[in-house]
Amino acid sequence: MGQKGSKEGRLPTSTVSEQGELEREARELRKVQRRRVMDRERLLQSVGTVEPENKPDFLLSGSSPSVRVVAISDTHNRASEMEHDIPEGDILIHAGDFTEFSSDEEIAKFQSFLESLKHKHIIIIGGNHDETVLAATTDPASQSEEVRSLLTSGCCTYLNNEVIEIESIKIYGIPWVKGGFQQCQGAYSNIPEDVDILITHAPPLGYGDSMIGSTHSGDQDLLTMVLEKKPRFHVYGHAHEGYGTYKNHNTVFINAATCSRDLSPIHAPVVFDVNTSNERKDH
Repeated sequence: MGQKGSKEGRLPTSTVSEQGELEREARELRKVQRRRVMDRERLLQSVGTVEPENKPDFLLSGSSPSVRVVAISDTHNRASEMEHDIPEGDILIHAGDFTEFSSDEEIAKFQSFLESLKHKHIIIIGGNHDETVLAATTDPASQSEEVRSLLTSGCCTYLNNEVIEIESIKIYGIPWVKGGFQQCQGAYSNIPEDVDILITHAPPLGYGDSMIGSTHSGDQDLLTMVLEKKPRFHVYGHAHEGYGTYKNHNTVFINAATCSRDLSPIHAPVVFDVNTSNERKDH
């Protein structure tokens, strides 16, 4: 029997109120999602169809003073099997997914590969396949000996939403960002205004972001921040099919994914020069 005055099947007032609040939140969420879809379409229209540069001679300035950078990404435990030799340079960048399963054996193998290189500076970030490394940066207690060695041995510098300055060049690295667009927006909003090289694992929307089953897999919030902050170079990977160099008026976009869609390490490292004069110049 129900309480006196109640009608069978009627929900308590508090439950009706909670249900109404949930429905309002759901409507607001749908509005946000619709706005994001519209914003994404507007961004894509403004970018247009961007094809990779076949012979990006503008990457190598030959001028002095400049620093030579070599970029690779998405080697997926096959860095030592790359079809192309890694060119000499002052800085080597790896934009994530250096492992396939994030095992300790793969991480140790990757460290040995890095230690075999002659570049003065090696900068890396984690990709979505490098889960144990990503976890270790937020929970040091979870680090295995192999992860700890990679991050502390001095063979490389791991950037975790932070900047490093090398020979007056400011480099900012953002590892793979888990979660929804709020988390991504938070990570991307901290990109410095005067950064020279931005490294992310995810591609920006519209620039070398094609993947199987998706013409554009890139991040719209990342593109918005890049267009606003105007780094001279943006190095990334993740979308293997988007490998190549792309350019707009302010930024050179470099998808440095080494492996093809079938994880064959066939793509050549991308080499570019960064002018180190006091005045930032066009590429």
